[in-house]
Amino acid sequence: MRNSINIMTANLEHTRTQDSHSRFGPARNSVRLIGACTAAFVFGSAAFQACAQAPAASLKAPAVTFEKQIRPLIVSQCVGCHNRTTLSNVALSGGLALDSYEAALKGVTAGGKPARSVIVKGNPDESEIVKRLETLDTSKRMPKGGDPLPKDKIALVRTWISSGTARGIPGKNIADPSTPPAAPPGPVLDVTFPTVLAAPAGHGPPAAPKDAKLGITLAIGPLPPITALAYSPDGRLLAVGGYRTVFLWDLILGKVERALSDFSGPVQAIVWSADASKLIAVGGAPGATGEAKLFDTKSDYRVVQQFIGHTDVIYSSSLSPDGTKLATASHDKTVRIWELATGKSLVTIKSHSDVVYSVRFMPDGKSVISCGQDKSVRQFNANDGSPIRTFDGHGQPVLALAVRGDGKFIVTSGNEPRLRWWDTSNGSTARYSDGCSQQVNDIVFSKDGKLLAAASADHSIRVWDGNSGGLQKTFSDSPDWNYRVAIGPDGKFVAGAGADGIVRIWEIAANALRASIVASVTGGPKQSSVESAIVTPQGYFQTTAKWNKRTALSVAGTRVPSGGDETLAILRNETSSLKLLHGEKVDPPALPPP
Repeated sequence: MRNSINIMTANLEHTRTQDSHSRFGPARNSVRLIGACTAAFVFGSAAFQACAQAPAASLKAPAVTFEKQIRPLIVSQCVGCHNRTTLSNVALSGGLALDSYEAALKGVTAGGKPARSVIVKGNPDESEIVKRLETLDTSKRMPKGGDPLPKDKIALVRTWISSGTARGIPGKNIADPSTPPAAPPGPVLDVTFPTVLAAPAGHGPPAAPKDAKLGITLAIGPLPPITALAYSPDGRLLAVGGYRTVFLWDLILGKVERALSDFSGPVQAIVWSADASKLIAVGGAPGATGEAKLFDTKSDYRVVQQFIGHTDVIYSSSLSPDGTKLATASHDKTVRIWELATGKSLVTIKSHSDVVYSVRFMPDGKSVISCGQDKSVRQFNANDGSPIRTFDGHGQPVLALAVRGDGKFIVTSGNEPRLRWWDTSNGSTARYSDGCSQQVNDIVFSKDGKLLAAASADHSIRVWDGNSGGLQKTFSDSPDWNYRVAIGPDGKFVAGAGADGIVRIWEIAANALRASIVASVTGGPKQSSVESAIVTPQGYFQTTAKWNKRTALSVAGTRVPSGGDETLAILRNETSSLKLLHGEKVDPPALPPP
């Protein structure tokens, strides 16, 4: 493996299968994978398997509910054809929608009115949905054209129906960081954070170079890629989205405040409302449905709204300036505009001929800008979806766009790593910003418009002047592709993350990496917990209790034996770690003699 965190290629690629349908995973070979991992997220969960393997007779209502067990199964296998947006296409949907509890119980409709039920409460043998799952007639069997469901999954559906078709808690999310579902177990690999500290004599292998540096090594890999980043408006919280989870880092206290879970796949984008009272996270199940959840931050991050309509993964989201509308861009080639309060789909834009990767409201709220695989950048009326302008010039797919706060410029990039500035008054190219040598995955302006930052496949996070477009800083500490970038609201820090699962935070003016942060859900389904670590280039670090036991020193890729425990104890320093994270000056550690 070419990166310095010592994750073997095979295991890193294993983590990437978790986001193989994201806008990032497939980009490694410039091919967008469409459906290879459609159902992987459903049956990989230890909690799901434990429930599905339990004898049906032993389950008591509401042990099996629609929201907890049945909905994930349906999302994986059924809603690509059977959802509210396909009802009018009877040849595809059969007049049946399964993307909500109410729709599933309503059954087949004709002319908008119930025609026949597919679920007979308390009687799975008479329920058509069960018959369609079990039949040997491939022309009638569900999922249509696919392999039959395993018997234990069909047994789960039977149990749900026979026990009364309980709904459960809709939009459930995990607010307590001590209880989210753990990732499936697998081999544990070392992840090493380099430091600037010279390795004391006797702390490394005999063949280590004389100028070898100490590394802080944690046995916490492989880590899933990070596919979403967003600072809260006050800069205190950093929302970090990855595989099925959003971690909310409190950057003042240096810990994960909570973890939001129960997503169906990688979280692709996160947006905060201007007053921080709301957080929206989007993603979805490949080839099946888009997922967008609205969390109320004032009520313990309860899910208060879901936006249902996209038939494939949602890659991007944007709030209107007045906070009343949400725009989303999806793999299903559409842009949708929603009423935030009700979840109602107001406008569906179908002008793109291929995947739409990014969408942004213009500062006046009257229009949206989107870009995608079809190499186009387009502007639409936000009220009725009518086209306003197409920005022509890109010869390759456009993956990312940013809108400056005054609305005078938008910046786009993608497979062509050059950043293109567009003058919104006439649709012409105003200038270019160079620096990235490989595709650009994300672009953001600072809140005041004075800075522009990009995350690139060339392992860099770069910062340009937000007015002239001149390159100011290049941060190359990432050992792998960067997928996301975020600038703090005060413009002091920039955060970047991507394929290696680590968030790095740089102080822009000082041109310095301040800290790396990482979090993960560990343990079994009944004893899971959120573990985290902060590691600084100066060698100071802090970890949660469980990860303390997984921490060691290393030199030249080799772990330091127990003789390094005294050094490790000095470096494990919460106060110094937090000061460095906040950009404060800290004296270097005085390491003991060998």
